[in-house]
Amino acid sequence: MIRAADPSDAVAIARIYNQAITDGSYATCDLKPVSAESRIDWLKQHQPPYPVFVWENQLGEVIGYSALSPFSIRPSYRSIAEVAIYVDQAQRRGIVGGRLLIHLMKTAKKLGFRALVALILEKNQSSFEAAIGLGFQRVAYLPEVAKMKQQWEGVIWVQKDLTASSQ
Repeated sequence: MIRAADPSDAVAIARIYNQAITDGSYATCDLKPVSAESRIDWLKQHQPPYPVFVWENQLGEVIGYSALSPFSIRPSYRSIAEVAIYVDQAQRRGIVGGRLLIHLMKTAKKLGFRALVALILEKNQSSFEAAIGLGFQRVAYLPEVAKMKQQWEGVIWVQKDLTASSQ
């Protein structure tokens, strides 16, 4: 079940995010684990129209989350949001990430966003393929911009147009 996140989800959100940092999945450019307290602050920063959602399984455990964030501080970009999706490592390769992204796309359109963007590390092929499969298009490639594990990594930017009538 997908629902709006609240501060009580901060521990699970931090756990899932920290998996993405430490498991070698190349799902984030962060290098150090985050605390649950920092995720409470992060949740407070996600004020309308930038929601955070969690996927709760039948046991009531949070196994994934998604968020819309501002793309830029410049006011002319307010119609664009950046997406983030993170899934518990035991649930990857299932439907959780895709369903969270579909839910985020529908929500963003209802909120009046014209486009969504995501920055995906080049080595994270599964996330790239999932985004492309849901209608995102590759719009930019930044070679060797993120230094991780003593190596420079490329980042792919993808974009989803939410103004098309087929949305």
